[in-house]
Amino acid sequence: MQGGNQMRVRVLTIGLFLAIVVCLFIGDGISYAKLEDGLISAWTFDDGSVNDFAGENHGEIKGGVEVVDGKFEKGLSFDGKDGHVIIPHDKSMEVIADGYSVSAWFLPRAITTGEGIVTKGEGSGWGIKYAFKITIDWWGVSNKTVEGYFNTSGALKEKPNKWVFACLTADGKQAVGYSAGENDKVEIRPNGRGNPHIIAGPYLIEADFPIEIGVARLQGGNVDAFVDGIIDEVYLWDRALTEEEVGLLAQGERPNFPRPVELAGKLSTLWGTIKNQ
Repeated sequence: MQGGNQMRVRVLTIGLFLAIVVCLFIGDGISYAKLEDGLISAWTFDDGSVNDFAGENHGEIKGGVEVVDGKFEKGLSFDGKDGHVIIPHDKSMEVIADGYSVSAWFLPRAITTGEGIVTKGEGSGWGIKYAFKITIDWWGVSNKTVEGYFNTSGALKEKPNKWVFACLTADGKQAVGYSAGENDKVEIRPNGRGNPHIIAGPYLIEADFPIEIGVARLQGGNVDAFVDGIIDEVYLWDRALTEEEVGLLAQGERPNFPRPVELAGKLSTLWGTIKNQ
């Protein structure tokens, strides 16, 4: 009888642990505007990996990339020579044809021009070869007939060694480039090519190209431009965020999903407590 009671207690303990794990996965994180709605992928780098913590689009580090302190927990430092991240194309990304948002935090060091923060495709100003890009100078969205490139008048390179937030949205009618310095309000900085930039969907998905972080391919027609700086919190949505939502991200809000570092700590503490009961 005693052995049976011990077994029942053990089963109940494990069941309780698993139930709490489920609750942690559902409820971990903070969100005031349901920023996770439509979230395809989240590359937070918090655990030092390039895993996708909102989906299955895991990446691979190439070249000179180091894990360092980021805007939130950990980020990736790119050496400006060959460091970058490759995230293979997946069918889950193809919904961007109807509209999307991509965002990142970026801390620039040495700056020239055109270095890629987040891109999919190649070229800028040299033909329709990319789905989207956020670079130091040029941003862009393309459809089958139009290369919709524009810039944000230097918004991402005015403050070296300071964090800046960038978000590109496309809603089927226009693309918008949002930027904000750390603790600054979001702005839509105008330029001669228009920001917002009128470009209709459906947008290119460029299935032959991966999403890349830290490099712009064939920038200016023939140069692979690698970032010298730190990138953190790269997100991809299947919808155009509102200006209010972009503002929340720039203020430090994050989509609500399990964070690997926070979750690991909670589970370790919880399991230790349960085992000692």
